[in-house]
Amino acid sequence: MADRRYGQELNQAILSAAWELLAEHGYAELTMSAVAEKAHTNKNTLYRRWANKPLLVAAALEHQHIAVDTTLPNTGTLREDLMDLLSRFTPIISAMPATTWQVLMSDLLATSVANLNLKTLQLVVSDENWITQQLPDILKHALNRGEIQQDANPTQKSLPAVMLIRQLIFTGTLTPAQVTDIVDNILLPVYCRPVR
Repeated sequence: MADRRYGQELNQAILSAAWELLAEHGYAELTMSAVAEKAHTNKNTLYRRWANKPLLVAAALEHQHIAVDTTLPNTGTLREDLMDLLSRFTPIISAMPATTWQVLMSDLLATSVANLNLKTLQLVVSDENWITQQLPDILKHALNRGEIQQDANPTQKSLPAVMLIRQLIFTGTLTPAQVTDIVDNILLPVYCRPVR
């Protein structure tokens, strides 16, 4: 019988087990029971830490420490800054199959609404997510370069994050062509609109 583990050691064992099972069987076949068995613990231990499967999988993904460049994009043009900003998520998105992202994102959002835990939803569209936090400086640079005539409102600043979530839900991917489409056909027309 395995030695009893606690704290961080147990958390790491659980998250590693979840990631391995996710890779072996996919999101749909992943169960809390299977994760508990592989981590040599019980389901109650998992549920004390993560209320449901989507939260456990999100934590397992975060546990992988996939590097994302968090420096402010400043390429010299608004278009390239926005392309750079969204493209930085490709390594994370590529870490799981498209179908896993589609189901995971849908489950995360559905779980948030069903449990009236709006934190997940708020994070997507609030000023607290990393993408939205970058927008004021990106747009300020564009304004200073004369590329845009006015600052964006909070709803417009949340668009890149919302579009990223949309891509994950509907396609589970973020290809260079998808990034170009989002930037050229959605974001630039909004940010470069004439002053009324």
